[in-house]
Amino acid sequence: IGERLAKADWEAARDMISSQDRKGFVYLAKPHSQYAGKILMMSDTHLVQQVGKNAAIAHDLSKLENGTELEKQFDEGLIKAGHTSIKVQYGPDQGKADVLSYNQQKAESVRMQAEKWAEQHIT
Repeated sequence: IGERLAKADWEAARDMISSQDRKGFVYLAKPHSQYAGKILMMSDTHLVQQVGKNAAIAHDLSKLENGTELEKQFDEGLIKAGHTSIKVQYGPDQGKADVLSYNQQKAESVRMQAEKWAEQHIT
């Protein structure tokens, strides 16, 4: 949904989610989808959200009902890259982002740690 992320921003986001052994992937949001995870970065046009170990979603701010509000909160430091988790829900052509509470963020962190442990210890 929406316009592509500028190449320089796309490359920066990809590098943020890449690891030594695996290249990261940045995708555009899809209609009728839901995404949850931490904000990686915000550009003039997009919010980039980590949704997996090496995966991120670029959300076109013009396609989010509250895109302008998110930009303002980011500029004021109320939401921060690497710290704030959000959930984004899309309909057919537009979405809405909700900032997750500390408890929701903590639950997501525990889940990610458990997945990481399972990847390393369960074959």
